[in-house]
Amino acid sequence: MKISYKKTLFHPKANWLSRLIFQLKIFHYEFVEKRPIVYIDESGFAVDAPRNYGYSPKGLRCCAKKD
Repeated sequence: MKISYKKTLFHPKANWLSRLIFQLKIFHYEFVEKRPIVYIDESGFAVDAPRNYGYSPKGLRCCAKKD
């Protein structure tokens, strides 16, 4: 059909006024109140990570000291 669509460089639901207000709040916390901004990953952390594969010399058992 030879129809091309140009890519836009903005999100259709983006609100520039809300973004500006948010950036001003971040600036106020960091530089005016001298409070650090901490970003937290909500995916969580694994206590251990099992190893599915390992290497050892022929005839010896593969073992490790830590997970």
